[in-house]
Amino acid sequence: MRTIGLDVHKHFTQVSVLDGGREVSNERIETTPSALRKLAATLRADDQVVLEATVNTWPVADLLRQHVGRVVVSNPLRTRAIASAKVKSDKVDSRVLAELPAADSIPEVWVPDEATRQLRHAVSRRRALVQQQTRQRNRIQAVLQRNMVECPATDVFGVAGRHWLAKVDLKANERTEVDSDLRVLAVMEQEGKCV
Repeated sequence: MRTIGLDVHKHFTQVSVLDGGREVSNERIETTPSALRKLAATLRADDQVVLEATVNTWPVADLLRQHVGRVVVSNPLRTRAIASAKVKSDKVDSRVLAELPAADSIPEVWVPDEATRQLRHAVSRRRALVQQQTRQRNRIQAVLQRNMVECPATDVFGVAGRHWLAKVDLKANERTEVDSDLRVLAVMEQEGKCV
């Protein structure tokens, strides 16, 4: 049985293939759908693939899972602890991943189903939108503080506060900035309702 370690990056993937514990190849491929499909076509039904959890892990794992006996997604923090090598490189990392099954020491992560992945993505998107809204509000607050202007309303972003913000007297460049930030904030708030 072969074990394949993938050190997946945004633009490239280092692929280490071990057969019977002996490295038979260690090469770099592009992390593109066509290159990954080409790799998948070379895999065997009894192969075992190990890759670390990254931003694009699930599509890569799903593609490879159709061609091999087992795909294992490893926890990158725990994998690094196991493989505390003095020499670090992508070739070394991919080889270490390929060696983990033989040592029976893969710090495996739970693989979520598609519905859970979609839910996680929605939650992540919503969190990002809220963080962007907070940044926009902070930018507006900074303009008010820079100009020593205090909002008479309880909530500067409530109905009364926004009405006041639209009319408050500011220098031309500051007025332009607040108006722009309010427009961007309105779009983000609307998007937040859609998620």
